[in-house]
Amino acid sequence: MRANHMDLLNQWRDQVVRQGSRYMVGPRGARLEKSLTNSCLDCHSNKENFCDRCHNYMAVSPYCFNCHLTPKELNPEQMTHNLTKAKEK
Repeated sequence: MRANHMDLLNQWRDQVVRQGSRYMVGPRGARLEKSLTNSCLDCHSNKENFCDRCHNYMAVSPYCFNCHLTPKELNPEQMTHNLTKAKEK
């Protein structure tokens, strides 16, 4: 996953934006939302450890967080809104 996560995220972005395909079935049969904020960051919530460390080492500046907020950056109203949206789907 470390070597190819950017390809997966780009595929998800294209599928969501261009085709409206917002969900996938994971390898263990779980239904996952194709979302950096609502899927990846649920488990990998420490951006400094899971994102910044490798991106800094590789000297890359992805534009993911130009739009996506990390859990620490969300205010309580946004967190409630995201949880409500996820439960509605």
